[in-house]
Amino acid sequence: MRGRLHSEAAAYYAGLVGGLSVGLIAAAQLSPDPAWLVGVHTVAFVGPAAVYMARRAVPQAWGVVGAALASAILAGHGLAVIVVITGFAVSGLALGAGLAHGQRFSRLIAELTLLFFGFAAAAVIIGWESWQEQAVMARTAAEAQREAAETETARLSAEWSVWLYEHWTDLGLGLLFVAALFAAVAALGGVACWLGRFQDEPAVGYRLRDIQPPDWLIWLVIAAGAGWFAARQWPDTLLRPVSWNVSAALVAVYWLNGLLIIIYGMCALGVPLAARWIIMLALLYIGVAGAFAVMGLFDTWLGMRGRLDHWAEARRGPEP
Repeated sequence: MRGRLHSEAAAYYAGLVGGLSVGLIAAAQLSPDPAWLVGVHTVAFVGPAAVYMARRAVPQAWGVVGAALASAILAGHGLAVIVVITGFAVSGLALGAGLAHGQRFSRLIAELTLLFFGFAAAAVIIGWESWQEQAVMARTAAEAQREAAETETARLSAEWSVWLYEHWTDLGLGLLFVAALFAAVAALGGVACWLGRFQDEPAVGYRLRDIQPPDWLIWLVIAAGAGWFAARQWPDTLLRPVSWNVSAALVAVYWLNGLLIIIYGMCALGVPLAARWIIMLALLYIGVAGAFAVMGLFDTWLGMRGRLDHWAEARRGPEP
């Protein structure tokens, strides 16, 4: 019986990893524009590597990393892309190990974000000339779109794209960190659901209460704000790229904290799941999502999760 179960697990593993690898290689070879597949290929092996490592199946987890490396090479990607695809798979090992040892979710997000950011930054450095060429081409395309825009919305969107490419040095690393942060949150959430860590409402509430930035980060906010004002006085120094990139990263951190406070509050107050989705979509639609960052920042002093717990207890009333 045990041998049969073991063979079934091996067959499932071979089908998962092999099928994923072959599918990505074939897609890269057959697609007329394989650029969009790079993002899919980058994140595809993070989940399997993390799950096998969390279940302490270390050889299988490292096998996923090997499959990521081999498939990236066989798909014909350049060195920079190979580094980021393999690096993200290795990051999945760190995520799985952290889950296996019961690390706090806030720490896991921080570690995974830094790993994702580090590997992505390394890929940018390795392929710097190619990235520069792509940025110039993207800026040229954005300028053409601005000239051909027929509506005010399209023109504003193109203006924003042109402005962003003009200030890429001032914001590039910060936006790369933002992408790494949200990728880390998505990876952790997906793997945790895969492992059954969110099977009930108490588990969801406990995890969301745990995910919040450390209080000492407020000093970095103050320093970034001071650097931003100083950069206006001395615009031709390193103050602007440093302060702008750090500010972009901090806005994302506190925006995420504000979003999680909203979700935690709905969980604590017993709002049905369908209603939570409707409320979140409504907040995004009416354009108040920008206030999430302000809420997340002031949570440093207000302790909103604790206040939500008190409101939830008061709403439930005394136990009989």
